[in-house]
Amino acid sequence: MALALAMSKKPPLIMRVESNCLVPFCPYSEERLEGLPKSKDLFVQITQRRSNKQLNLWWAGLALAVHNFDDDMISKYPTSRHLSDAFLIHLGFKTAQYNIDGSISVNADSIAFENMEQEQYNLVFQRAELVAEKWLGYNPWEAWLKNKAGGG
Repeated sequence: MALALAMSKKPPLIMRVESNCLVPFCPYSEERLEGLPKSKDLFVQITQRRSNKQLNLWWAGLALAVHNFDDDMISKYPTSRHLSDAFLIHLGFKTAQYNIDGSISVNADSIAFENMEQEQYNLVFQRAELVAEKWLGYNPWEAWLKNKAGGG
């Protein structure tokens, strides 16, 4: 039953703001909009597209940083995932988990598309660049871009 529901789920309407109004971005969204009941209140959840390119850059830069770590840093942050979590927690994008034994664990928030809006992700990325400059002594994302372009 759940599979049938998932398969029947329609893609979201993609809208654009023009003159303080939401207008369809594409023919599919226009067709879906025309099929909605007139003069009825609708509940609309606003989300913005996330950038695959920027998300890929996040992971590429972190992988470059881990690749260049010394043994001490590797023991603390053996993978780009560990390093990502460290940045997110340091920047305050974390959730406290209260365990049954009374202890508290801290988990990094997810940067997955469905869990973080682009605006918030931009803030994470900008702040992480500043932290990296101070902590690592360089910006791994700029370094990765420079290497990719053949400049390093």
